[in-house]
Amino acid sequence: MLSRILMICLFFSMQAVSAVEVKGLFEAEVITQSLSSEDKRIALREALSIVINRVAAGDDLLTNSSIKAALNKAEFYVKQVQYALETKRGDKTAARTMRVLFNEETLMAVAENQG
Repeated sequence: MLSRILMICLFFSMQAVSAVEVKGLFEAEVITQSLSSEDKRIALREALSIVINRVAAGDDLLTNSSIKAALNKAEFYVKQVQYALETKRGDKTAARTMRVLFNEETLMAVAENQG
């Protein structure tokens, strides 16, 4: 009986393991006040902080020196930016959202060097 259990455990442990690609891992959507360079810089930093929290491990990520450096030059890691203007019915104000896709390779290098 024990040998049968060991054989079953061995069978399941030898099964092939495959990686699953997670879509949107390096993409974030944030609200920005305007298209000014200062508002864009703030929004890019916020979007990058969202993505870094997804891909890097640790409790104190935003205090890490390499992560801080990356956040200060968030535009360097941008692959694509899209803006959208969203208005609600009956509301005269519109929210401008920025969707940012970051470069996976350069961000992974930052995440790996966070220690």
